[in-house]
Amino acid sequence: MLFRNRCCRRLFSSLITRYKIQNHRENILSRPDSYIGSTKEITCSQFLYNDNVNQMVKNTTSYVPGFLKIFDEILVNAADNKQRDPNMTRVDISIDEFNKIKIRNNGKCIPIQFNPSLDLYIPTLVMGHLLTSSNYDDDEKKIVGGRNGYGAKLCNIYSKQFTVVCLDSEQKKKFSQTWYDNMSRSDPPIIEEVDYLGIEDYTEVSFIPDLSRFNMSRLDDDIINILKKRAFDLAGTISGVKVSFNGELINVSNFEDYVKLHLSEMKESLKFFKNDRWEVYVSQSSQGFQQVSFVNNIVTHNGGSHVDYITNQIVSHIKDLLKDKIDLSRLKSFHIKNQLNIFIKCTIENPSFNSQTKEELTSRISEFGSTCIIPQSFVSNFLESSTVLESILSSYKSSSLSNKNSNNKKIFLPKLDDAVYAGSQDSDKCSLFLTEGDSAKALVVAGFSVIGRDFYGVFPLKGKTINVRDLSFDECMKNVEFQNITKIINIKRNVDYSIADNRNSLRYGKVILFTDQDVDGIHIKGLVINMFHKFWPELVELGFIQTFRTPLIKVKWNGETIKFYNKFEFDEWLNEAKKRKDFSNCKIKYYKGLGTSTKEEAIEYFKEIDKNLITFTCFNEEDHLSIKSVFTRSLSLERKVIIQNHTSTASSNSNSLSLSDFSNNELVEFFKYDIRRSIPSVVDGFKESQRKIIYTMFNKFEKNEIKVNQLSGTTAYYTLYHHGEDFLTSTIIKMAQNFVGAGNINFLQPIGQFGTRASGGSDHASGRYIHTSLNPLTRLLFPKEDDKLLKYIEEENQIIEPIYYVPIIPTILVNGCKGIASGWNTKINPYNPIDIIYNIRLMLDGKEPIKMIPYYKNFKGKIIKNDGKESFIIKGLLTFSYNNVNGVLKIVINELPIGLWTNDFKEKVLGPLYEQKILKSYNEYHSNNNIHFVLFLNKSTVVPTKIVNSLTRTLSSKNMMLFDGNGNLKHYENTEGIFKDFFEIRKNLYEKRLLNEIDLLLGQLMYYKNQKQFIDNILCNRMSLIHKSKNQFIEDLKLNGFCSNPLKKDQEDYNYLTNISLNQFTETEIDKLQQKIEDTDKKINLFKSSTWKNLWNNDLDRFEASYKPQKPFYASNIPEGYNFGNGEIPIVEKQNYSPVSDIDTDSIIRPILSPVERMFELAENTKNMYEYAEKYEEKKKASIFDPESFLEAVGLRPTTTTKAPNLLEKLFNPFIQPFKKEFEKFAKDSSFKSILPTTPLPDNLINNNSPRRQQPSSIPEVKAYTDLQKLANSFQVDPNFDQLKFLKPPPSIFPLVEKNSNNNNNLLKSRPIKILEKFFTNDDNKKDIFGFPKVDNIDLKNPFTVNPLMSMFTTAKPKISVDDIIEKIPKGLKPAFPTPKPDDILRFHTLLPVPTLPNPFENPLLPKTGNKLARHI
Repeated sequence: MLFRNRCCRRLFSSLITRYKIQNHRENILSRPDSYIGSTKEITCSQFLYNDNVNQMVKNTTSYVPGFLKIFDEILVNAADNKQRDPNMTRVDISIDEFNKIKIRNNGKCIPIQFNPSLDLYIPTLVMGHLLTSSNYDDDEKKIVGGRNGYGAKLCNIYSKQFTVVCLDSEQKKKFSQTWYDNMSRSDPPIIEEVDYLGIEDYTEVSFIPDLSRFNMSRLDDDIINILKKRAFDLAGTISGVKVSFNGELINVSNFEDYVKLHLSEMKESLKFFKNDRWEVYVSQSSQGFQQVSFVNNIVTHNGGSHVDYITNQIVSHIKDLLKDKIDLSRLKSFHIKNQLNIFIKCTIENPSFNSQTKEELTSRISEFGSTCIIPQSFVSNFLESSTVLESILSSYKSSSLSNKNSNNKKIFLPKLDDAVYAGSQDSDKCSLFLTEGDSAKALVVAGFSVIGRDFYGVFPLKGKTINVRDLSFDECMKNVEFQNITKIINIKRNVDYSIADNRNSLRYGKVILFTDQDVDGIHIKGLVINMFHKFWPELVELGFIQTFRTPLIKVKWNGETIKFYNKFEFDEWLNEAKKRKDFSNCKIKYYKGLGTSTKEEAIEYFKEIDKNLITFTCFNEEDHLSIKSVFTRSLSLERKVIIQNHTSTASSNSNSLSLSDFSNNELVEFFKYDIRRSIPSVVDGFKESQRKIIYTMFNKFEKNEIKVNQLSGTTAYYTLYHHGEDFLTSTIIKMAQNFVGAGNINFLQPIGQFGTRASGGSDHASGRYIHTSLNPLTRLLFPKEDDKLLKYIEEENQIIEPIYYVPIIPTILVNGCKGIASGWNTKINPYNPIDIIYNIRLMLDGKEPIKMIPYYKNFKGKIIKNDGKESFIIKGLLTFSYNNVNGVLKIVINELPIGLWTNDFKEKVLGPLYEQKILKSYNEYHSNNNIHFVLFLNKSTVVPTKIVNSLTRTLSSKNMMLFDGNGNLKHYENTEGIFKDFFEIRKNLYEKRLLNEIDLLLGQLMYYKNQKQFIDNILCNRMSLIHKSKNQFIEDLKLNGFCSNPLKKDQEDYNYLTNISLNQFTETEIDKLQQKIEDTDKKINLFKSSTWKNLWNNDLDRFEASYKPQKPFYASNIPEGYNFGNGEIPIVEKQNYSPVSDIDTDSIIRPILSPVERMFELAENTKNMYEYAEKYEEKKKASIFDPESFLEAVGLRPTTTTKAPNLLEKLFNPFIQPFKKEFEKFAKDSSFKSILPTTPLPDNLINNNSPRRQQPSSIPEVKAYTDLQKLANSFQVDPNFDQLKFLKPPPSIFPLVEKNSNNNNNLLKSRPIKILEKFFTNDDNKKDIFGFPKVDNIDLKNPFTVNPLMSMFTTAKPKISVDDIIEKIPKGLKPAFPTPKPDDILRFHTLLPVPTLPNPFENPLLPKTGNKLARHI
């Protein structure tokens, strides 16, 4: 039924296509990184077997980690079988010309048994069904390689064909089965009976890998050599097992043989230590520290905790032996480690690895299940058979000597930790870490414990370096950071460093950029690369610039640690990982900056320094042009095209990165993010940080106040804000500032010193001293009912803020905005919220929005349209007088243009004039929002041009860039375009809200009906609760047609029935539920008969009732000599007038209503009261009056303290009395004799049968004054009026209603009543009930002395034309004022007749309207 709505059908259709279900196999194929590692080729250096020399030789080779992983899964399974069957003696590996790989091992095979509960053979289950394993029991200590239930299935899934063959000699059975096309289909298993002599158990797995999924076409020599090396690994780590590769027996029988293959020199130094689970070999190294290690037959390329465990013991023993020979405080561990080759084969119980690829052991030492204590004697024997001690002492002495010899080349800079050999003959081997701040430097210093300080220095950068692209070298040298970098490296301009001799003069041979992994860190890298590329491009071509990568995100899951180096890769992984059942065990940590990493993690990073270093390359013209295009100002258009056309991709795992890839991918990601956080959305007007703050306030502190710095911390945590909290603090303060020019509506409340107009808000207190809370207006702009309909961002498995909020008016136009981003900037002027509401109402009526003039709350200056241009002129206020006696020109400045703050005006305008002796002196009389300078000039007859020019500024509206509803940058030509885009989005949300409200009410209706029916069934014995379990009872409910909780559609829940208490099984409860059913049904019908326009108008009414616009400031005395903006003001003799600033604020003229309109407002409401009174009298006379039913019908209900029969009188009294007084005043005043009758009107002018008005714009016929008097006299004022409860507002009597937030019963109270209450409590006889001064002698010819009679109901009233008012006035009551033309009226909800000014002058604070005074709010 609901989907007949076209909008809803489209929404439903889009949801169907958006959400898809993947099975586990498809998930593994689409997200290989989460299961088998990368499917992209990498290049690295590793040991491979060289047949020519019969040795392991370190070579650079390329391979795909994911492919090697699926091979290892089968190989490790074969190795694990040795633990299950000690009689296993052989493993054969073969690869044919068709890329078919076969691995066969003897020994006990997989049991060939049938599982009747699963209807599967065990080999089928183990090889073809995910998450099946015999190793799941973590309480059982396992010492095999696999334990996660994936293993061989991963190989099956990534193969075109996969076959397993098992032979069981005891059962004399042979099992075989083949799977095809990535395990998507399979042949049925074949079970054969075998009975011949000499049969032995074996398991054989053969597979043809799906090479296309690894971006491979064939198994080339590199990958064959790596697979062969894995065969050697297996032979060396499984004792008593012979291994063959392609029919050739590998001549390695134990781990010692395997170790010796790696030693081409210093074999005599090899020593070993063994126990039942550990084999450790140590030899001397001439190539720096190297390790080869295995855990449960798994090769751990990156070592891990087992390698650290052994290495640290050996280093400690050597230090003990050296403590009497050298100063150990200057001997670092790396001096010793660099002399060692370590080979380890160990067996670890239930090992944990850093990832599914199992390259690094992460198990704690206490979890190994065994120990390996290296004795001192073993180390002593090793040292005696090697020259390790001599090498260590030589290195130590060289380091000390180098320190002495290179002192004259040391650079003394604060915070620079120079490398020991920097500036020496070995300076080309030195690398300088340039870090993003001090915390990053601390991390590098922690890493020096691994790599040492001999060849590594570190210097922290202070934020971002300058963009040198458009600067000369001399201009750059004015920057301290640029000076420091050139000084540390000893780099000179106009030197060609492609020449080796010139490079030798540098103090460092490499620069390593060590920054956060976020987009700001990328930008810092780009700026430094840009610096070197601009002045020394040959160094960039030579690979002089490197970067050190660290994880951006770490995920701990099932004992493994997965590292992600960019957000794109993580998001891809997360989308798939969260579909897995065990995802709740996943712990995600985002590294906001390098300061988040611990010292232990720093050591972990620097142990893999070769893996983590990436060299920037620049090989061709494309690389050169790419870095220029992103930093050259004149190429902004090209840069915009690159940014707009960019698509995010995963970063390369290679150890090199071209400048074109870096510029066009990583740097563009920074530019895109910079734009997103700097330019707001057209929908909610928020930038990212503002939206996060509002989201936090809505969900955490909607009714409470909080310290600003606490709010910034909570926001960062609650919304995963990954940047500085100081920026959030600054944003919070700006959102709460409310001085002139800060904004028209502050979304947060300023509780404390949040800054003043004097300094543009920069004089605010620290965030730890000031508090804030949510401005109640904010929730009216962003209705709570919308929250559940918004689209929210999900990050790190957590729902955070919405993509955008959808306010009831375009808030981007309320406060405006400024934003500067990469390639773009934006400037939106602020406008009056009342004007914005008016335009929305026009659009709701199907009309076009009108142009608006910018508006600043409490600004007293002038804003005018700049003719012929898309801009406005904003002007301050200035008056002056001249003293002919002493020749002093007195200037009074009462307003400064927005953006020119008080202190800036004094410093930049008055200061120079004072120094030039033009300004004699000045006084200041400012208040928080008001400017008041009094200047005295020395013998001057004109206002200085500098002052006049400073009081005029231009507000441009050319560059209105915003993100549209689709997240695309869009340029808006005018505010009308903003209105139109916003209107469609808000309209769609109201349509969704209407459907959602109906859907919720329908669910609520079903909820009550089911409860009622259930209770009725129990009471009538149609159902029984006796002797039934809860599950049995729920089954009974289903059989009886009861559905799950209709308010919880995402889960099965019958608690709303089963949890009904015993005392609710009564007829009374059934009656209550029936009443709820009827009330809910009424609400449903009400919403079904309503429209999205009704919802929108209601929200606008609520906001407009609470929003109190500032009263316009109108100056009443403007001197004839007043001139503005031309720089030359003529001499004016001293005059007897008060400057604008001296005017008493109580006498400032406010906007007025004509008495005619006032009379019609009162008469209109009187007519409505007549109708209620007549019904009341009729029912009373007929003796059929039921007070409660009648009052219920009109929307009122009595309280316990107010009896029903008196309620209607209590309602009318407060209205009638002020009406009576107002009309009496009209009648007595001679000025109104021509428009107000003093006798009853003829009967034909009274139409008692006129229907009650449906729209406020329909003016009723006027009732006789005597009839009003008669009605008024029949009631008495009741002091207990406040005891009434208003359940819903009768539209005639209460045209404007707002919630009373202090009442928990959701009472409604009328705003007009509040005004009238003021009348009863006002003891000041000098003011009327509206708070305005009373005037005894009203002179219509002087509009500045007319007592303004404000209407109670104008705020809620839509536009009424003047012709409509005149047309409805009965004959003889025509107004004495001329009817103004439509173009004489400037933006307001009602167009009113305006008095003519007999002697008009131009008021600089009012718009130009000919000889009419236009009413303007």
